Amino acid sequence: MALIRYATREITAKLVYYGPGLSGKTSNLQYIHSRRAFGKVGELLSLATGGDRTLFFDLLPVSGGTIAGFTLRFQLFTVPGQIFYNKTRKMVLRDADGVVLVADSSPDARDRNRESLENLKQNLHENGLDYETIPLVLQLNKRDLAEPQPVAEMEAALNDRRAPVFEAVATQGVGVIDTLQTLMRSVLADLDRKYNIYRGKSGDEPDPIASFDLGLGGPAEPAAPPLESPPRSASLSARSRVTPVVPPAPAAGESPRGPVPGTTSQGASAPLPPSRPPEGIPERRRSAPPAPPASSDPAIADLLAQTVARLEALTHELRQANDAHSAEKHELLTALDGLRAPGLMSLEEAARYLHVSAATLTSLADQGSVPCTRLDASGGWLFTKSLLDEWVAARSRGKG
Repeated sequence: MALIRYATREITAKLVYYGPGLSGKTSNLQYIHSRRAFGKVGELLSLATGGDRTLFFDLLPVSGGTIAGFTLRFQLFTVPGQIFYNKTRKMVLRDADGVVLVADSSPDARDRNRESLENLKQNLHENGLDYETIPLVLQLNKRDLAEPQPVAEMEAALNDRRAPVFEAVATQGVGVIDTLQTLMRSVLADLDRKYNIYRGKSGDEPDPIASFDLGLGGPAEPAAPPLESPPRSASLSARSRVTPVVPPAPAAGESPRGPVPGTTSQGASAPLPPSRPPEGIPERRRSAPPAPPASSDPAIADLLAQTVARLEALTHELRQANDAHSAEKHELLTALDGLRAPGLMSLEEAARYLHVSAATLTSLADQGSVPCTRLDASGGWLFTKSLLDEWVAARSRGKG
């Protein structure tokens, strides 16, 4: 849900990039982040694993200018592509104002794309969001492949809502800004329908949403690698570069920094001369700032009292919003700790660890002979190293 602050005239909206693993969600954010010289783009946070470049989420605050006197701020997230991180997907999708579904054009990604779409619908529903009405853009990524899926086929399978569609090559930036800007316009139009934000606009004025431009054009800066903050420039621009001034060499016996005020040449304390203004400038007398005059008009006094009460209420609302944000951040970090618990193994990793074939381990799992957890969405298995160690030890004791 967008946060609209009428007191400060600011709108903050949340956009989520959704899709299967390695479909290009993180590549989209990295390319947008490379445009940081052309817009107020914050630091990119990326957590990577061996199986997917995004384990938790990417957060990219983007300041998108102003519309109707409101300062716009968009927060961009991606969800993890691996299906067994569905709990994190659902948490990142919470309160989203718009979604980009990033589909993989690889011929072998048909099932993963459809699975991701169905998972998106389910998680939106469980978060109290409507798939049919939430602003949505479909991006068909990896169109530079030698034999990508036909566009018509992908639209038929993934675009049951007839949402805007963009072909893209996210690693090269093709279609990335168009996708983002279209979603932003759709989100702003949706907020206007819900909250009538631009109610002061007359019929003769141009539509501020249609003319909204993110302003992230031009050549890209080198994208920051995952898990690292964008490098800060250590050099100064030509306009801010200052030629250093080399002081003259000190005289013999004198400190390189010169005499210290308040000391004699032997280091003893000496009284400092009284501070006086430069010659020709009269000394000013300091006086306390005048207190604001008290109003004798009851109407003005009542207005002042109402203003103070409103400010206090706004301060209370801001504190509540900050507390809610802190609680959500704590919940997300707790989920991250759970997801990153040591010893979590896939079927292939567990088979290598036990020195058996994947088929043998699958048979044992189907029979319930080995401790594991079934992944409902994908039909696979998840294993824990500590439980496998206990199972092996128990079998060894039984044979002995």
